[in-house]
Amino acid sequence: MASVAFAAIAGPGALALGPVGLALGGAAAAYLDNAVIFPALFPQDPVQGPRVKDLRISEDSEGAPYVRCFGEKNRVGGTVFWKSELKETRTSEEVGGKGGGGQEADNFTYAVDVAVAWAEGPEDGLGIEHVQRVYTNTKILFNKTPGQTIVSDQLTATAETTREWSFALNMFIIGRYVLKIDAPADTVTLDRFRSGHDVASSGWANAENNGTFRCVQARTLPSGIVRVVLSRDDQAFVTEAAGQTVTLQQDTTTGLERFHRSQVEDITHFTGTETQTAPSLITADTTTSPGFRGMAYSLLKNLQLADFGNTIPTFGAEIDAREGDTVGEAVGAILERAGRSASDYDTTDVDAIVLSGYAIRGPQSPRSSLGPILMAFDIYTREVRGVLEFRQRGNAPEVTIDTADLAAHAIGNDAPRKIRIKDRKEHGLPKTVNVSYIDVDDPRLQSASQSAIKLNTLSNAVLNVDLPIAITAIQAKNIAERILWTAWANRREVTLQLPPSYVHVQEGDVLTFTLDGKDWRVFVLKADSGANGLIVIDGVEEVDALLTFTSAADERQEIRHRPQYLAGETDLSLIEVGCLRDEDAIVPGFYIAASMSDPTVPFRPLVIYESKDGGSSFTAVLVQSSEAAQGTALAELGGVACPNLFDEENSLLIRVDNYTPSSADMDDVLAGTNRVLIGQEVVGYRTVVAEGDDEYTISGLLRGLAGTEDFVEEHAVGERAVFLSAGGVLFNSVNTSAIGTARQYKAVPQGSLESDYDATEILVQARCFWPLSPSHVQGERQTDNDWEIEWSRRTRLNFNVLENDTLPLLDTPEAYEIDVLNVGTGVVLNTYTSSTPSLDYTAALQTNDYGSAQATIRVAVYQMSDVIGRGKGTDVILTG
Repeated sequence: MASVAFAAIAGPGALALGPVGLALGGAAAAYLDNAVIFPALFPQDPVQGPRVKDLRISEDSEGAPYVRCFGEKNRVGGTVFWKSELKETRTSEEVGGKGGGGQEADNFTYAVDVAVAWAEGPEDGLGIEHVQRVYTNTKILFNKTPGQTIVSDQLTATAETTREWSFALNMFIIGRYVLKIDAPADTVTLDRFRSGHDVASSGWANAENNGTFRCVQARTLPSGIVRVVLSRDDQAFVTEAAGQTVTLQQDTTTGLERFHRSQVEDITHFTGTETQTAPSLITADTTTSPGFRGMAYSLLKNLQLADFGNTIPTFGAEIDAREGDTVGEAVGAILERAGRSASDYDTTDVDAIVLSGYAIRGPQSPRSSLGPILMAFDIYTREVRGVLEFRQRGNAPEVTIDTADLAAHAIGNDAPRKIRIKDRKEHGLPKTVNVSYIDVDDPRLQSASQSAIKLNTLSNAVLNVDLPIAITAIQAKNIAERILWTAWANRREVTLQLPPSYVHVQEGDVLTFTLDGKDWRVFVLKADSGANGLIVIDGVEEVDALLTFTSAADERQEIRHRPQYLAGETDLSLIEVGCLRDEDAIVPGFYIAASMSDPTVPFRPLVIYESKDGGSSFTAVLVQSSEAAQGTALAELGGVACPNLFDEENSLLIRVDNYTPSSADMDDVLAGTNRVLIGQEVVGYRTVVAEGDDEYTISGLLRGLAGTEDFVEEHAVGERAVFLSAGGVLFNSVNTSAIGTARQYKAVPQGSLESDYDATEILVQARCFWPLSPSHVQGERQTDNDWEIEWSRRTRLNFNVLENDTLPLLDTPEAYEIDVLNVGTGVVLNTYTSSTPSLDYTAALQTNDYGSAQATIRVAVYQMSDVIGRGKGTDVILTG
């Protein structure tokens, strides 16, 4: 396996330039042969320097080299050349308190100020153009232009409505209106919109879909469909088919920040001018005041280290340089730095070739610096009357040879063959050429590769070419094709002799002639003039058509990149159900589940803030360290007559982005696994069937769990689905005085500003603290018309009736209230109390309530709590 390795300069996944190994060997790289390149101006250099796999982009060491950039698209690694002392911050907060007794927790965070060198300023002393992006461990920390605009006629819009249960109104209310905008796979990059910020939408046929809306989610679905989800609170959207030219825009006018202040307090960029001075942040910490002139660098103030394992991360950046936007300009700049003047070289033939980006990790020799440019753009060099000339091989000067001049020889000597041909052996020629390059179409200038393969050959040779230059996938594909097929075409080495009249022929010319009915093109590698004046030419057969390819690029999976600096919008569920854990049965409270609205935004611990004064002030009360699994019911779950039993009739389609539910056997479900909150009902499920694109059908449902049996008939399309068994569900205890009052809560990613997030309100009921509804309410009518009514008490604790004789009593003293109701209307006629799970409802009491003894009565039984009063009731009609 042969390689042409141009060593690396950039961050993870990118390429960089070091000294060049030009040893392609033979005709495959004849135009880059040492005999052709710089034969007089520069000596041969040894192959040396780091490869991309050996590169460390963040080197805290003196004398570490930095980079020289050409063009506007350069991915470079950073070198930390200054850092402050480590800054430790201690914070204390009470977690899990309020009503149940809290615990004081100390949290420590660490930060540091760092200065990171990127590149040297251009020769003009004016500095680079700007720093476009800064990366930490391959994730975006800073983005100079964070917005984007999408214009497409392939977008479809689907209107949806999310629903939430209101305990105050005892009904479903609209949570928010949602518009899902989809694009076909591999079309537009909707998944790069940033959740939590506004998107301006225009061009839809329906006016309801045009306006400025909050971006909730942006992602690529497993099917490849790309989706952005927009929402608002006041008006429904309209479903709409593709066909309209729609514009979606998210830019700095919508409040997009260039960096997130939860990760770094401030970022200042210095472009490497000859007049820049050192910032006070550095000079205040050192005894000198260096200007670091001629060096482009960034100063990061209070970089938070929690996301990097409390270590300084590696850094990378995208640099837009001022100089060398064309190949000719870059070649001239490199040569002039080597001491050559403009009169020493001629780049006329390559002055118009655009150089999108090329970064040289220095110091480099001129030969090493120019090597990748020559390879990428098929350029050869030759010396013409003391001037180094740069030409694309397809533009080589042509010299027409008269056939009669072939086989020139000295008088008296035998005439040689008109041309002598030697074919190189096939096994030494490449079967595969792989070209690695920097993808200019990738927003983060990631590395990529393109290949060319010759199938009908016995050779197994592979040639790897690493080009640290920003080019397109099609350009890279064409380079691979050109190198492969030129190597095979140039396998025919041609030698011929010409008379002295061709003394003007030189290396880099193309000789054209016709011999035996065939048109020949020979690229001249060497032209020698002998003592007898004859011109001896060594060259290779040139196939002009192989110098230009228009091949389609190999398909490659595009990597969708998400910015690190965006904390993201959150979804917060405040859950009022019966207790899910034994420890939650003895303290008033409710459950909190929060997740990132956009599943592609990395989860970081969420701080739960609480307001007791209607949103005027918020206090941190909990930290959620793992993400809850929350989704949406895509259909309405049917009701059942008998809760707490397996429902084999109904199933439910659920969409959940950040969790993959799985099936379980009946025993495991009965033991507590596979629990999901649907609306306000806790449901167990046995069977899960994946439907694609994060959608799942669950069936084998155990209904009305955790005291939610009164919600089995209360369901709607679009209600929330929280997978309680997946984790990320917190219990928020409250004082008894909070019951019946309204409070507001926020879920805020750790380090973000609480004021950036919206609040969710709840009317606190502490249903987990309510006594459960009595079960098995039954009555027997006696011969004297008295009713003996009995029921079974339930406990909020997990309790195995096969292993215990007596249910634990959590609400003392044991007490019940029994409402006697009008059988038809449900109007309460009278209320009785009992300290045991029974009531003797005599004929006299019936006469008082109903007017006479009754064969059919209706009662509602409640267990009492000395804190909240009545628990959940059981309403039954008894017939004797």
